[in-house]
Amino acid sequence: MISPHHSHPTNGVGPSNSKDVKLMRKTVGPDMGVKAAGGIRDRETALAMIEAGADRIGTSAGVKLL
Repeated sequence: MISPHHSHPTNGVGPSNSKDVKLMRKTVGPDMGVKAAGGIRDRETALAMIEAGADRIGTSAGVKLL
């Protein structure tokens, strides 16, 4: 049995956007995680993804986000 923990609205090649994250959250529901990745380089974008439903952020700019 496969039991995924997180879904990703993008493969990291293109940027995530809050519209896609919101749709993914609506689709998978509250029991599965949603990871936003790609193009998240500032705090405002990260917070927008979290507000849209992401519970995990993939970024190479983690220090800058803090």
